[in-house]
Amino acid sequence: SYPTSPSIFPDPFMRINMKNMHRCKHGSDSEVYDTEGRFVPEKFEELFSKYDRTNKGGLSWEDIQAMILGNMNTVDPVGWVAERLEWWVLYLLAADDNGIVSKEKIRAQYDGSLWYQVAEELETKKEARSAVQKAKWQ
Repeated sequence: SYPTSPSIFPDPFMRINMKNMHRCKHGSDSEVYDTEGRFVPEKFEELFSKYDRTNKGGLSWEDIQAMILGNMNTVDPVGWVAERLEWWVLYLLAADDNGIVSKEKIRAQYDGSLWYQVAEELETKKEARSAVQKAKWQ
């Protein structure tokens, strides 16, 4: 959140200021956002045309690794680490039981709605567990 902060002081609540999102762009990224922070739909679709080789509607861990290698800029260790970390967290957070991160979840990650989807899924699982526990005790 610090690079998006409007001042030199970090936000104690770790909020991300979307107006300054362009400051978070790093080298070796997927280029889905341009240098001014605008989403580029053509680049998003290009991710899948290049790396979803079996047309499964998402990316597997192997596809993600191939994409990271394809996006690497020369002499950019900060960008290499940043991209690996971003995609690793996304994979852990959004991959389904088959190890595929769907196109919809990747898009949700880019537009910021993934966190709401994950919260809803966790709430649904919590309610299901609660119903099972109630059924056990009745």
